Amino acid sequence: MVIQGSPNPPDTCVEQFASGGSTHEMTTIRTTCPLCGDVELVPGELALELTAMNGTGTYVFSCPDCGDRQRRPANHRVVAILLATGVAYEVKDDRGPITESEIARFSADLDRADWAEQLR
Repeated sequence: MVIQGSPNPPDTCVEQFASGGSTHEMTTIRTTCPLCGDVELVPGELALELTAMNGTGTYVFSCPDCGDRQRRPANHRVVAILLATGVAYEVKDDRGPITESEIARFSADLDRADWAEQLR
């Protein structure tokens, strides 16, 4: 994945856009479609699904050439870059509810005399 940004500082871009200037450039994100090869997208064409309590996730996009929906893993670095470019995100928490066995294990741990030591 390659991110390319505008060479203009943000204030300049806003001023040029507001005054009707056509030199406004948007950040482009280059990724790969298995059928079409390299494709370029803008932040609004991707979505980021973050894994709760992990800092990683998956980014999703539709290839602008063939239309196939793609899902790619996003490590910490990719997540940080996509968030910085303004890609929309949603936090997915698929851990499920706490089970009775987890509650029983937690309760048993609290009954131990050294439970406070385990917090350090």
